[in-house]
Amino acid sequence: MRRRRRVFRLGVMVGMLGAGMMLVYFVFLALDPSASIVYNGAPTTAFGDKLSAVLIPGVVLVAFLGLLLLPDRAIDRTFVRRRRTLSVLFSWLR
Repeated sequence: MRRRRRVFRLGVMVGMLGAGMMLVYFVFLALDPSASIVYNGAPTTAFGDKLSAVLIPGVVLVAFLGLLLLPDRAIDRTFVRRRRTLSVLFSWLR
């Protein structure tokens, strides 16, 4: 179980790194009035559209932070439930 927890936390940290990089990029993009983003297929410079582009990686970053702070017991229970569910669903393959 220790290895699964480490791999889980490593994946969460990689996700946090990606979300953090996107957040920094979109914050600087939102603060530049002449920068444009593609929103719904059309280039736009509206601040509201840029703000929504900033909020999505921010929410993802907070969600990853919550996953990173999960106690070991909760992660272990999740993996045990997953293994049990997969065993029930795919037992006919054996």
